Amino acid sequence: MGNFCCSKDDDSTEIDTTTPITSQSIDHIRSRLAVLLKNVPSSWLGTTYPNDGRYVGRQRFLDEMLPLLNGNDEIKEENLAQFFPEDYVRLGSPLSTLLEMLRALEKGYSPSHVFCFASNALPVISVLLTATSTVYIYGAGEMKDDARVAMLKQVFKCDFKYTAGEPVEGEKGAIVLQISASVPDKKDLSPYVDAVASGDFLYIVNSKKVLLKDLKDAKGKMVRESIHTIRKRFGGAIPTPDALSLLKGEELPAKPNLDAFNTHLKELAGCATSQVAPLVTTTGLASLIACNLAALELGDHNVDILMASTAYGGSSQQTEILSKVSGQITKHTFGIQGKDDHVLEKITEALAAMKSGPRKPLTCVLIEYPTNPDMKDCDLTGLEAVLTDYKTSTGSRVVLCLDTTFSPISTPLKGLFTETPVMVWNSLSKSVSGGFTTGGSLVVNENKFAQQWLTRSHAYADLLDVHSKNCQLKILADNHMNTETRIENAHQNAVKAFRHLEAKVKTVSGQDMKVNFVTQAQLDKHVRPATFSFNLPPPAAIQSDNKAKAAFAQKFVDHLVTSYPKGIKPCVSFGQENTLVYVTVPATSTQGVISEEIKAKQAVGGIQLVRFSFPPRMDLSAFTAALDATLLKFYSPSAAN
Repeated sequence: MGNFCCSKDDDSTEIDTTTPITSQSIDHIRSRLAVLLKNVPSSWLGTTYPNDGRYVGRQRFLDEMLPLLNGNDEIKEENLAQFFPEDYVRLGSPLSTLLEMLRALEKGYSPSHVFCFASNALPVISVLLTATSTVYIYGAGEMKDDARVAMLKQVFKCDFKYTAGEPVEGEKGAIVLQISASVPDKKDLSPYVDAVASGDFLYIVNSKKVLLKDLKDAKGKMVRESIHTIRKRFGGAIPTPDALSLLKGEELPAKPNLDAFNTHLKELAGCATSQVAPLVTTTGLASLIACNLAALELGDHNVDILMASTAYGGSSQQTEILSKVSGQITKHTFGIQGKDDHVLEKITEALAAMKSGPRKPLTCVLIEYPTNPDMKDCDLTGLEAVLTDYKTSTGSRVVLCLDTTFSPISTPLKGLFTETPVMVWNSLSKSVSGGFTTGGSLVVNENKFAQQWLTRSHAYADLLDVHSKNCQLKILADNHMNTETRIENAHQNAVKAFRHLEAKVKTVSGQDMKVNFVTQAQLDKHVRPATFSFNLPPPAAIQSDNKAKAAFAQKFVDHLVTSYPKGIKPCVSFGQENTLVYVTVPATSTQGVISEEIKAKQAVGGIQLVRFSFPPRMDLSAFTAALDATLLKFYSPSAAN
């Protein structure tokens, strides 16, 4: 690979010692990159990527792309489609990773040490949040804004000092961060600089101080988050369309008209007359962090948050990070694993237990409606009464955050919650965009405090610079109007598939299996997910083999994918506007940060959950044929499993 260096992300990585490349070499890379961009596979342009062997990780992706662009081998679309740095675009797309690589090489940095963000503030904030000692900031610019400084010091408890002049060596362990309008060549940096933030990029020099990967203890417990983790939990990488435009040297798009889109978001939430405009952010988690920061401010920086123990892993981890760095949030959970556990009952029990604890100025209850991954309902009328009782009993102001991502057309606020402040949170990355971009939205009811809550959420989105980019807004403006039709058609495919699955499992195994799907009561409330989950019964051959049962769900999914690759994709998302069924085992994907103890509770007979998510258009007969063949393989009398 000549002069090119891509440091491995291990404990030996400390100082980036990349050898500068020649202008002739970078010209060759740019010309080769132009060829690559003409052969970009369509699978690189979506929001979800395969979580099978093609998901090679960021380092391996760079290791494949660097020699390809530095050499002269033919660049083929089908070969590119075998490599993905991440399994979801928020973590980094193939094109945003290539952009990071190019920017690194142009300035003499190691590609593995450069990260782009869909934000001009998060490169600096990510360094501050991952630091364990004082950060000396040179050339602060807009980061010295009073409101941003207050957020960093009062909420995030960041230890930093703005420093004038040329960078000098700090005390032992201190981090020196340089902020520059234009990126300096690495060879021109002061030897004391540990990282450079420039616009929406972060260039790491000393990765012993500014971590490339999470630091965990011997038991796998998080000790210190990396830059990559903060990026994926608070925002995301530069969106794919912008990354492609920047790689091509093209101008970025103008902002589209959003009047119809904003009105539609309010209608989907069931509060069309809400006065404050919806907040729309670059990722779903970006809107949640703005929501939580606003709640902290309005709750006098002393807040309880109650959520399901099996809530989406990103939501759970973000809350834990915010709790850890601020010391101002107490996270409580309720368990809903198992077919007989009811959401409202478990929330009621959790709040009853919290009544005996410290009284907080504000209590935020966050629920998925319906729940992930088992599509359970919550009686919202009953919930309002429970929340009102808790407020009366404790004196804590109670607010509700409803995550309607699995069924954004459910209009949950229609005719409900006249007294309780409610925020409807939606990951626009799914059904509203059709899976063509990431995004998140917040809409509130007409409650006065809720309006204030959303107004302050807008302010925190400004401080984090996580509002949706114009390329994302254009996709949302072009696709939102088909949301209802897309969801209804996908839901009908899911209905047909779950009925077929239950009947076929009974036939091949002789055992009854109940799919976790919406009830008639949920359908009557216009809850229309296109996703369901299930625990397959243990085949006779592995009834007494706990290890085999623990691995069975993933083996089943892997075989199903290989049996019909044109119609099934192994990935974590849903709400897709395509013809592919998305299949995954949540315990090994979306619940990656959830404890093994909690995930074990959702296993039945030792078999973990499998989740299917359906598209609006598909060859149902081909899918069920692949499903039948896979079931027969694992449940036939001769199956060894």
